[in-house]
Amino acid sequence: MNIKERFVEYLKYKGIGQTAFEESAGLSRGAIAKKSGFNADSLEKIIVSCQDLNISWLLTGSGEMLIDKNILQEVKQPPVPYEFVQAMINERKQHDEMNAELIRQNGKLIQLLEESKKTVAVQKGDNASCADASGSGLEK
Repeated sequence: MNIKERFVEYLKYKGIGQTAFEESAGLSRGAIAKKSGFNADSLEKIIVSCQDLNISWLLTGSGEMLIDKNILQEVKQPPVPYEFVQAMINERKQHDEMNAELIRQNGKLIQLLEESKKTVAVQKGDNASCADASGSGLEK
């Protein structure tokens, strides 16, 4: 028995039609019925869609068709403690507040810089008029 034959056996066991599975898993129509084997993309879609399918059995035929539900439960991650989540939320709020303050300070600095540029421009204009001695009677 090859991979496709084993997969068809799995679908029959689960009571899932080939066309229905192809559509739900994103496989091309007729991908299961084709005589050629599955490509890597198709196998990946099958693995993602069939969480209880023993991949070793699918590929080699050895072992059981289905993964033991007890094993699946052991593999799942334990829930994250509420205190940890709350601490992360509080830290995020502090970071948001600090970012808001930094944005406010940046706005003030930009405003001061613009005012400073205007002051420098006015001072340059005053210096230029002071340097012009025409009409002052100090000309040679």
